[in-house]
Amino acid sequence: ERVRPLAVQVIQLERENTALRAEVGKLRQQVTGLRAELAKFGALVKGLLSTQFDKLKMMANQFRQDNERDRLALRDAEWDKMRAVGDLRRAAEARDRQEKEASTGAETKTARGGVEHGKTVQEFDKLADRRRLKYHGYDDKGSHWKALPEPLRHLIDDYNGMTEKAQATVKATPENLRALLDQRQSRGMSR
Repeated sequence: ERVRPLAVQVIQLERENTALRAEVGKLRQQVTGLRAELAKFGALVKGLLSTQFDKLKMMANQFRQDNERDRLALRDAEWDKMRAVGDLRRAAEARDRQEKEASTGAETKTARGGVEHGKTVQEFDKLADRRRLKYHGYDDKGSHWKALPEPLRHLIDDYNGMTEKAQATVKATPENLRALLDQRQSRGMSR
């Protein structure tokens, strides 16, 4: 009976020892990697005076800033390209819509109704694009996204998953879109 608690303690210590050995192995690998990094860095700065080393640090900081500026410029260029592609797509869709309306006798629509339809579609497109591109505030936890009425959020997510033909059908009947967008406006949210 006196040996049993000691045996349990021995088993626990063996487990801890095994875990510690595994951790030591991982740490040794990290140390090996860090030594290799240190050797590269040491070769880089070997023989430099302290003033030269300070200049090297300033240059490294400048390189980091340049890299960040280039990364942001590349991101902005990609956004501009995506916006341009979206603008071309919307322009082509508008042209196709106008041709379709002209061929089906849609000229009888009032100019005001056509303008409102275009604004509704344009506003919905803007929201759908922002959501699809995860624009600031339009990701799942974003404040702009959460501020939209739930039916509009569902419609936007469904819309972004549709084919272009299905999307054109949604845009062709903007009455529901207008109601949802008006609901958004009545909540005091900006367009």
